[in-house]
Amino acid sequence: MAFQSRDPVTGAYRFTEDGAPELGADLTLVAEQAAAAGTRPIGTTAEMNAYAFKRKGLAWGNTSTGTDWVYDGSKWVNTMELANIPLALTGDGNFTLTGTAVRRRGQVVALSGAATNARLVTFGDTYVTVGRVPLELAPLSIVSITAQSNNWRPTETLVGEIRTTGDVNLRAASGTVTGAIGKAWSFNSPAWMI
Repeated sequence: MAFQSRDPVTGAYRFTEDGAPELGADLTLVAEQAAAAGTRPIGTTAEMNAYAFKRKGLAWGNTSTGTDWVYDGSKWVNTMELANIPLALTGDGNFTLTGTAVRRRGQVVALSGAATNARLVTFGDTYVTVGRVPLELAPLSIVSITAQSNNWRPTETLVGEIRTTGDVNLRAASGTVTGAIGKAWSFNSPAWMI
């Protein structure tokens, strides 16, 4: 059977029996269609790791873990794994970090926690770096965040950003804000893709 047309929704090749006679379906086209449309092999972790035709974006149904994995071009990534990675201190000694974690689920990353002033810090219109996301989890473009004083009254708000370098920066939204010793700033970021 010769290739006659393509399905308008899926793009799959259509082979009809009333088409031009051939000894069989054009298997080259069938193979091209399977490769272009993608496949989702199913098997154990050992079978997944041994699979010879890995390519970026290939999904695998892992029967050993019961989760889906995606090949990122260099390794398999469990799309259902939730990893909590500590946020690194910047080494300046101005802050301690409590309950702060970079949360990752597959290729989606978010940041939450609190930075507590270990020293008196005045926030103005210049960013102060409070921590650093591991570079391999840093966003591809700047992610905006806000932080609120959670153990101080009146509640004050800082604005900030997570940079492509991984730096987590905070500054005053307007004027200056004094961060006294022991003042904690809670923050949650929107999620970003890596």
